[in-house]
Amino acid sequence: MTTNRVKVNSPAEPLLKATGRKLTTVTRVPVSIGNVEHSSKIFNELNHHDTAIWTVQAGQEISHVELHMRSTLSHKLFEQIRYRTREGMKTAARKGKATTRLCYGYRLSQQRDANGDRIKGLREIEPAQAEIVRWIFEQYANRVSPAAIAQS
Repeated sequence: MTTNRVKVNSPAEPLLKATGRKLTTVTRVPVSIGNVEHSSKIFNELNHHDTAIWTVQAGQEISHVELHMRSTLSHKLFEQIRYRTREGMKTAARKGKATTRLCYGYRLSQQRDANGDRIKGLREIEPAQAEIVRWIFEQYANRVSPAAIAQS
């Protein structure tokens, strides 16, 4: 976990100095914190060192239950985003649209819809590159090794 130790000018500063404690702010939480077991381990480790986790939103110490709830919700949200992204990519591919970067041998189509806007994601074959792609497939079909194709 990436942490930054910062000097904070706040009403709590005299209390921190009096108790000899340091204020550590977490500026970036890794995705793995969404794992309930991982967050529980962190929570227990911090408790062992008599350190509490506070959230900016609540302005108070969070409990073990709240940490588990936040961790579970974070994990579920991450799973939903991953599922929606993959389903969106599958749908685009079924419609013949580019899902990510274009493959060698294709270019973006300049077809327009009824409003005159370019239809995003449509691909068309790039003739000059298509000849090279066909040659590669012909060589492979003739049992030429990928290494030999790359050499030529």
